Amino acid sequence: AHRLSSKNSPDEDGDDDDDDVFERHYARFLKFRSSPRNAPHITKIFLLSDLHCDYASNREWLRHICSREAEVDGAVNIDFEKTMILVAGDVSHDLNILRWTFQLLKKSFGEVAFVPGNHELWLDKKR
Repeated sequence: AHRLSSKNSPDEDGDDDDDDVFERHYARFLKFRSSPRNAPHITKIFLLSDLHCDYASNREWLRHICSREAEVDGAVNIDFEKTMILVAGDVSHDLNILRWTFQLLKKSFGEVAFVPGNHELWLDKKR
């Protein structure tokens, strides 16, 4: 397997600081990445962001996307079990709505991944 390395091109000034930074970042990437063997059944990835499920119309749209009759971007007959959905932040600041959203997505798609946005930082701490 080919391994990226910044050592192939030395700095003009002979300073290895950039190389060290690259190597640290690359080592961290290798440590935390997921192997494709963890989800060999996944053949497609959908990316959604800014769902704002606090609005009823957005929750209805998401229900439609998760329905087996949905047509997403012209793709008909989506194999939901082989599809991962990546949700890139701003789902809701309400924990109950956030929970509802992920339960719906998990029932519908083979894998669900989430990157929190600023709205998730505002979750109601009373719940």
